[in-house]
Amino acid sequence: MKQNQKTVITSEDGSVVLTQLKKDVWVHTTYTEIQGNKIGANGLVLNTSKGIVLVDAAWDDILAKQLLNIINKEFKKPVKLAIITHHKYDRIGGIQALLDQKIKTVSTLKLQDWQKSSTILCLILH
Repeated sequence: MKQNQKTVITSEDGSVVLTQLKKDVWVHTTYTEIQGNKIGANGLVLNTSKGIVLVDAAWDDILAKQLLNIINKEFKKPVKLAIITHHKYDRIGGIQALLDQKIKTVSTLKLQDWQKSSTILCLILH
């Protein structure tokens, strides 16, 4: 990990970036390539006394795993809760990496209904 001025933490390949907004509030940005363009997606990392709260999962499982590894290394706390805000792939694409690590994952009922009926993604949010 590269750390610049202790407010930005970047994965070696630059595909995952954590930027500190306040003492315990960070924005996570993950990057993917779509039709030759580098596209970013943001979420939040909240450092609480009981563990980390993650808002949104990243583009895919590989990026989500990188994000979880950075969080583990930098905060030395488990992710206790993940909140998925909506069904777009930049928010939910990495959800399986969260579920594989037994991270409690919640969303709105509307998203859960969409997931159950989706032919693209068939995930169980719990």
